Amino acid sequence: MFLRAGARVAIHVHSTYDHEFAFCDNDDAPFQVHQGNFWFFDGTIFRIWNSSRRSLRFLAHYATWGRWGDQQSPGGQLRYDVNLQPLQLAGGIGSVDVLANHIIPAACDLHYEVQIAGVWRPFAQDATFLDGTQALLPFRVTMVGTTDLMPGVSLQNSEVTLIRAAANSFHHISTDVILGSATTSVKVAVKLHNYVEANHDAIVSLLYGATHNTSGVATDQIADDGSINRTVVFTTASQSDYIIEIDGATNGVGTPFFVSERITWAT
Repeated sequence: MFLRAGARVAIHVHSTYDHEFAFCDNDDAPFQVHQGNFWFFDGTIFRIWNSSRRSLRFLAHYATWGRWGDQQSPGGQLRYDVNLQPLQLAGGIGSVDVLANHIIPAACDLHYEVQIAGVWRPFAQDATFLDGTQALLPFRVTMVGTTDLMPGVSLQNSEVTLIRAAANSFHHISTDVILGSATTSVKVAVKLHNYVEANHDAIVSLLYGATHNTSGVATDQIADDGSINRTVVFTTASQSDYIIEIDGATNGVGTPFFVSERITWAT
């Protein structure tokens, strides 16, 4: 049981005739734990002990880390590294997704690490050290806490999902966009996540008839969440339908980007 500051804890105990509980009187102050009732079985039903208040006498044992028996506490923060089964995926590991039940009290930390080129690298959201070339990675969980409080993880019902590295490019073709009337100006807006201009390309073009229009003018706006809203304006011949194409590419540096939304309208 993990205790939390300011939280009240209730203890429910029960026994058969094979065991007994030790009571202490009200004047035995060091052992008084009052808030609650004692029940006893009179042979027919359970009754509340109400002849006088009684306290349950018990000794609580607290788990400690970093010492054993009468050893002195090392003090400060403690760190434990627990090796897990290595991660293995034919063709290379592009990303790792860990799903497990964790208990991480305040002032504690729990994270996972993989070993690459002899160096343990901690997981972080959108970490970039996995390039898809490693097919086997040593894997461990690191727990940081104190002598009195440590995080925990349940290995039961936990799972790890390995994903191969994404392709370096993609080509998207929309369905035919049919307008209510002909137009000579088309706008396409796309929402890009994790997009870095130095490492990525996202080119929007239009296809209508035999014409592949790549002369759109792009304007970027950065959203509050860090994503990029890119609007591309095309000037066309009079058209009542068109197809949108998006070509994306990455140079392999950093996190791959993705397109979460695409909107088009005629002006």
